[in-house]
Amino acid sequence: MKKRRIIGDLHAEDGEGYDDFGPAHGPADRALIEFVGKTKAAGDKIIIAGDWIEAQQALRHERRRQAIIDAVMRAHGDAMDAVLAETEAIVGGNHDARLIGMTVYGLEILPYFKDGDLWVEHGQYHDKFVSRCPHFCARVADAVGWCERLINSNFDVWAWNAWAWATGTGRHGESAGYLDSVAIRALRHGCHTAVFGHTHDWMPPTMRQGVEVQNAGCWTNGRTDYAEL
Repeated sequence: MKKRRIIGDLHAEDGEGYDDFGPAHGPADRALIEFVGKTKAAGDKIIIAGDWIEAQQALRHERRRQAIIDAVMRAHGDAMDAVLAETEAIVGGNHDARLIGMTVYGLEILPYFKDGDLWVEHGQYHDKFVSRCPHFCARVADAVGWCERLINSNFDVWAWNAWAWATGTGRHGESAGYLDSVAIRALRHGCHTAVFGHTHDWMPPTMRQGVEVQNAGCWTNGRTDYAEL
């Protein structure tokens, strides 16, 4: 039976030291190519659940959407060619929202993906802070990216851990708060299986509101999470 492997939150940039996906043609690229190879051999397909590209940090001030795609392809071309060739759908997230509507490899970057009983979204819709203050959050992402470039490439990890501790998000508990909201939204679209990302917090399938919900985790800072259906 054909399966779907859902990945998200790659946050790929131009391959420099602050690129959260990893350096150009580096270990993350090789891991992704290997992952795609296993997926293809199994006859499965991939869905990207948002924040495929990091367009709010080093590339924030690039207004030409194709130039953003080109920068990522120059750095991670082999890996991205491989994954996009096996990708069924690309969902946009809050960090690559301005790319929604573009077509890449014949795939339109979508605000969400629905196929039969399956619902896939990024999840920022349920993030109260991001949904209410998207422009401020974009500026924060830009500032974090600046600090990654000039202070330390791990600044984003420090900032995320501090924010998670202060607000109770991510691995400190808030991720579970998305489950009911995602389930309700899936039900509104007639779906009983849902996958989301955004929190970088992989979670196994769990039943909420009659919907099987799981978090796809992330592909940043050496992690290689995915959800499988």
